Amino acid sequence: MKISLKKIKSNNNYFNYHYWNYPFQKLENSIINSGINNPITLLQKQNELIVVHGFRRIEIAKKLNLSEIHVKIYPEEKSAEELFKGSVLENTVNTELNIYEKCKIIQILNIHFPNFDKYYWQKLLKLPLDKKYGSTINSILQFPKEWMEFFIDKNVPFKRIMTFSKIKEIELLSKLLPLNIGLNKMEQIFQFLFEISKRDEVTVKSILDCINYETILKDPSIEKQNIVTILYDKLYNLRYPLQSEYFKKVDTKIKELKPINNIKIKYDKTFERSGINFILNVNSKNDLQNSIEWLKNNTNKIVNITEKK
Repeated sequence: MKISLKKIKSNNNYFNYHYWNYPFQKLENSIINSGINNPITLLQKQNELIVVHGFRRIEIAKKLNLSEIHVKIYPEEKSAEELFKGSVLENTVNTELNIYEKCKIIQILNIHFPNFDKYYWQKLLKLPLDKKYGSTINSILQFPKEWMEFFIDKNVPFKRIMTFSKIKEIELLSKLLPLNIGLNKMEQIFQFLFEISKRDEVTVKSILDCINYETILKDPSIEKQNIVTILYDKLYNLRYPLQSEYFKKVDTKIKELKPINNIKIKYDKTFERSGINFILNVNSKNDLQNSIEWLKNNTNKIVNITEKK
């Protein structure tokens, strides 16, 4: 059946779990060419028509100034949970739900259907529903828009977002987003901040002030690609002061070696691989002979370079 769009209240959002950063054009073109063939699902509750499924189609219909819309109206005694389940199932078949939408669905279930089948929904949404994850789900729904866009764009898994949800002052870090930091590096920065904050019982803001976060971001002399490295190193030094002091000594010893141009010296600061790596760039017999000679002359320094003193 068809009803007037005016009968559907625009503030009726009990079951709306969509994140509105959505490519409407394809759906809009389909509606322009073929109309709305899939009826909107409505629940009759007293004198109110509650939208259960079809929020995007309604928005497009309003945009196109359609006067009527195809609907299916179910009586109040009809299980609203079953109707909502059908809405989610249809969307999981037709498109991939993002992390915001999945968490919003859980919130709706908790509010309207507190006895919902957690095993069923956990399997459908591929989302852990143990009590310990409840605060993370709520935190995700409270993230600033720019961060939600970041998580959706990067398709960040729920368990990795947990690291970001530990920082309550996440808006202070929004200025990092334009730097196009990779997910791994961004996650490490958040983990450092959380661990320092917890260990020292200080706010994230105080940590950022300590490393001159704002000053570094605004410094025109620092190239954009170097900002992340500087911030990361400062946080690393705060998080691991003893290791940082050790690395400074190692770096000093390496500089004192004065390696020749075709030799690069590297070492792993994560402690996953021990030892010092010497990378030789050999383009001629002379390069090889010079490298061997340099290694012989610096044997004792090289052997002692990683001694922790």
